[in-house]
Amino acid sequence: SVNLIDIMDGLSGAVAAIASFGFFIISLPTSNIHINFLSVALIGGCLGFMPFNLSKRHRIFLGDTGSLFIGFTLSALSLGTSFTAVNRIGVFAPIMVLAIPIYETILVTYHRFKKGKSPFKGSKDHFALRMEKLGFSRKKILLLTVAAAFILAIFALISTRIPEIPALGFYIIVGCCFIIYSRWIGKVEID
Repeated sequence: SVNLIDIMDGLSGAVAAIASFGFFIISLPTSNIHINFLSVALIGGCLGFMPFNLSKRHRIFLGDTGSLFIGFTLSALSLGTSFTAVNRIGVFAPIMVLAIPIYETILVTYHRFKKGKSPFKGSKDHFALRMEKLGFSRKKILLLTVAAAFILAIFALISTRIPEIPALGFYIIVGCCFIIYSRWIGKVEID
């Protein structure tokens, strides 16, 4: 999933840093010190990479190896701590933390199947490219995606600290927002 959002400079690195921050703040009050250290290390690695990824002069990129490694590390972080100390529905917090890469995977797969294409062959049906076609600049797409990832990480933290019914409300609100966004962005025609 992290590999799929690696289609625009800074997008996957920024989303990965925010997701790692989400796992860090969720695991901070627990005794899972290894998750805290791994989260901070991944945040540092992603933030250290970002200036070079966004630079016009010193251009480097993650590529498949970098994005797959970051995705693997994020999946390991999601398994390393308890999310259900207050309520059982907190078990879905990692899905909310990683909602943007997961959403991208579902969106791209759906649209590729809809067109009769293999989901494993590349195409230009990513959410960021659809937003670009709507007239958003790459900088604005990056800022909006980072803001959404940060809000989702905070919602995930809150959903692990409150009772079940309000936590369920958070998941319903986020799910409805993704459905509305999908209907809007799905109308954009991609070549």
